Amino acid sequence: MTYDCETWILKKEIISKLKVILRSIERCMLGIQGRDRNIILMIRQKTKVPDVFHRVKSLKWQ
Repeated sequence: MTYDCETWILKKEIISKLKVILRSIERCMLGIQGRDRNIILMIRQKTKVPDVFHRVKSLKWQ
């Protein structure tokens, strides 16, 4: 999902879309349908997937 992200221009719109798709993938992995905030936090704890913004930011060319 973050392939070649070193060259992306990081706009709020792109980051928001990446976060949405990452949450969708995590819910699919765990078989959860809800969109409750508490469920999102629980999903993060179970999957231990880092936030996509921090991942892209760390790969950004300096």
